[in-house]
Amino acid sequence: MNLYVLLIHILSRQWPSLVEVAETRQLPPMLIERYNTAAGEGTALCGIFAGIHRAWATVDNSFFVWRFDKW
Repeated sequence: MNLYVLLIHILSRQWPSLVEVAETRQLPPMLIERYNTAAGEGTALCGIFAGIHRAWATVDNSFFVWRFDKW
């Protein structure tokens, strides 16, 4: 197989999804309240520390961390 054919074969394959949604959880009420106070004018980011069962979120200068397996 020459390089061109190999490259076409690789590029024609579909890439797997980067994120798979396994389940969803509600956000803590305090976080929702802070987000609503910002009225869409602020910055919000979030993520998960899967190894320690914690989720995090920021809204402007507020930082929230909670256990997502007990919530």
